[in-house]
Amino acid sequence: MTEQFTSKAQEAVSSAVQSAQAAGNPQVDSLHLLEALLEQGEGIAYSLLQAIGANPQQIGARTRNALVALPSTSGSSVAQPQTSRGLIQVINDARKRAEAKGDAYVSTEHLLIALAANDDSAGEILRENGATAERLQKALDELLVLQGFGHVARDDSLGQAFHDCSLTNAGLTDENRIVLGSTREHLDHAANLAITTNHRV
Repeated sequence: MTEQFTSKAQEAVSSAVQSAQAAGNPQVDSLHLLEALLEQGEGIAYSLLQAIGANPQQIGARTRNALVALPSTSGSSVAQPQTSRGLIQVINDARKRAEAKGDAYVSTEHLLIALAANDDSAGEILRENGATAERLQKALDELLVLQGFGHVARDDSLGQAFHDCSLTNAGLTDENRIVLGSTREHLDHAANLAITTNHRV
């Protein structure tokens, strides 16, 4: 299967890389990705958290506190951040979850669920706030079954639909289906994040 991310998932990964760079963090961590997903306030990841009764604001506050505690450096000699093992695991898991559901594209809900399943700080924050991978997946599956939407790339169109409680107008265009490779210029600065099937993202 060709490795592809939707535009919202693409934006989240790029934002995570940029956040790590700006903070002088030596690694792009899963915490950076979680923060990026939460910042997409109208996106499906944020809405999924609300749907299961989790508090995105509280999760965001915990995430920011954890990010502040990460090692950081400053100065002209600061190296580009490397990709953390935890983040690699999250993106590989998200890819597998997309494949298992028959989805052609890795989207933000796959990333969020993979974050919740991972055994690191981001996953711990989500689970402590009631956002387990199982609850998130169940909420997503139930919504899709009720609406009869099916398994396609969806995070660019479902965010507003969650708020509207309807997927009637959640149509997709080719603009929603962006290959992650088009953001290589951003990702190469974080340990040459390249899409392969050999445990690289």
